[in-house]
Amino acid sequence: MRTPTKLTLTIKRLNGDIEKVIHPRLKNISKMQFKQMQVATKKAGKGDILSFDVEYKELAQATIKTSSDMFYAGVHTDNTVSNMSRMGD
Repeated sequence: MRTPTKLTLTIKRLNGDIEKVIHPRLKNISKMQFKQMQVATKKAGKGDILSFDVEYKELAQATIKTSSDMFYAGVHTDNTVSNMSRMGD
C-alpha cells in the first residue's frame, strides 16, 4: 500500500523558462483537476502547466486496519474502491 507525499507541477512560464513547482497543499490530483489547473493558470497569465508528478510513500501493512482507514489516509491501490465495496464500508 502507498500514500501520496508530494505533488510536483512542471510549468512553462511566459518567458519560456521551464520550472518545477511543489504544490504547497495538495499531494495528489485527478486528471480532471489537472485540466482545471491548466486552464486557471493560463487564464491568470502565469504560463502553461505541462505535466504533474506524484511521489508516493510505501506504508507498512500494520498501519492499515480497515478500508475506512485506507480512505481517510488517502491510500491508493489499484482496487481500493472495489475492495471497499466488497468489505461493506
